[in-house]
Amino acid sequence: MARCLRSAGLVAVGFALTSCAAEAPAFDPSIIPEAVQAEVVSTGIVVGECGEPPPADQEQAGARPWWELGGELICSGTLNGDPVELLVTTAPPIDGAIPVAAEVATPLFDVAAAESAAAARLNAELGGSPEVDCLERLVAIAPGRRVECRVTAEGGTAGPVDQPLDIVILDTDGAWEIDLAP
Repeated sequence: MARCLRSAGLVAVGFALTSCAAEAPAFDPSIIPEAVQAEVVSTGIVVGECGEPPPADQEQAGARPWWELGGELICSGTLNGDPVELLVTTAPPIDGAIPVAAEVATPLFDVAAAESAAAARLNAELGGSPEVDCLERLVAIAPGRRVECRVTAEGGTAGPVDQPLDIVILDTDGAWEIDLAP
């Protein structure tokens, strides 16, 4: 069976894509996680397994298979070792293409934005135009989750700085604090 993917783009943490199969009599459901993976690869999410298709009773509408009817599936994945869930919605085929939309259901924390804010906070307190560089760019929000970083600065009230710093996620809303190791 020939497969093709056509990307429809990235919006916030939701993803839309289109997958299609040639006019083969059987549909290969493995195209769903493959198509979702192609869309989320830039986030660092590794797609694992996708749930089962809708129950058989929903498949009986005119003896049409589930992929012709559309429905929702849950796919599991990991992001920097953290488990994440993706909500995947399929729609009935349009001109032989099966539209698939995937949304990251797990709340994510934008480490890159926190790096900038942490550097600004440290600059206000210490001066020296510090830079904060973290190992991860995006993580699943989990209270107590620590993101390892390093802070460097040429000068300021503390003099030259080159030391570890952790950004600690405090709650499910993504509030965070700086833990500056001595």
